[in-house]
Amino acid sequence: MKRNIFMYLLSSLICLMAWSGVAAAASSNATIQNLRVSVAQDKVRVVADADKEVDYKSFVLAEPQRVVIDLSDAVIGSNLKKEYTVNSNYVKKIRVAQFTPNTVRIVIETDIKKDGYDVFGLPGKDPDYRVVMDFGEVSFSRTVKPNMKSAPSKPVVAKPASKPVVKPAVKKIEVKPTTLPKSSAAIAVPAVDFKITDADRKILAGKKITIDPGHGGSDSGCIGPTGIMEKNVSIKVGLGLAQLLKESGAKVYMTRKGDNDVAPQPATDVQELQA
Repeated sequence: MKRNIFMYLLSSLICLMAWSGVAAAASSNATIQNLRVSVAQDKVRVVADADKEVDYKSFVLAEPQRVVIDLSDAVIGSNLKKEYTVNSNYVKKIRVAQFTPNTVRIVIETDIKKDGYDVFGLPGKDPDYRVVMDFGEVSFSRTVKPNMKSAPSKPVVAKPASKPVVKPAVKKIEVKPTTLPKSSAAIAVPAVDFKITDADRKILAGKKITIDPGHGGSDSGCIGPTGIMEKNVSIKVGLGLAQLLKESGAKVYMTRKGDNDVAPQPATDVQELQA
C-alpha cells in the first residue's frame, strides 16, 4: 500500500514537472500582436509587431508562387487577423497561422522571386520588435539600421476573397541628373552653450540613434537668396547634433557625413529614402 502511494506521488510529481516545463517554454515565446500592411507605388510593406525579439527565416514555394516567413519561438496574439487581401501588383493575399506550437508562419501570395523581396528585423520600444517584409522595389545595401522611411502609403482594407482584385498600373518615374549652381555664401552656425547633464546621459546612454541630414550631392534642397543651399545647412546641424548625442553616451549613425548622394544617381526620392 505504501509502495503504491509512493509511486502515485512520484508519477504526479513527474507530470507536474513536465507541465511546468511546457508552461515555461510557452511563456518564453514572443507574441505576434499585430500585422500591418501598407501599399506604395513601388512596393508593399508588411510589418509583424512582436512583444519581444524573434528569429525568422524566409523561403519561396511554387505552384502557386508564394513567399513563406517563419517566426521562431512565437505565438499568434488573440486579436490577430488570419487573412488579408491586398490590392497591389506585388502582393495578392497574406495568410497567418500557428504552424507549430512555437512557430508563426506568414504566407505571402506573390509573383515576386527571391531578388524582389527583403525581410529584416527592427528593435523598438512600442512594439518591442518588428519583422519587416518588403515586396517590390527593395534595396539590400543598408549600411545602417533601417529607419522605416518609405514612400507615402495608405492602410490596406481587407476585402472579401470572392471579390476580384483590380491591379493598378505601376508608373515608372524617369529622373534626370541635376546641375546645381555653385554657392559661394558661407554658412555661419552660431555656437550653442549646451550643457550635458548626468540626467541626459542616463536617458541616452546606449541608445541607438540615426540622423538623416536632408538632401546632399545632386540634391541641393532649397537655395536661399544669398546662394546658401539647404543640404549644406542640414549636414552642419546634423553633425553638431551627432556630436552632442555621442557626448551623452548614445551610439549615433549618420546616413551621410558629407556632401554626397546616398543612392547611385539618377535616383527617385523613394530610392534615396530606401538607400
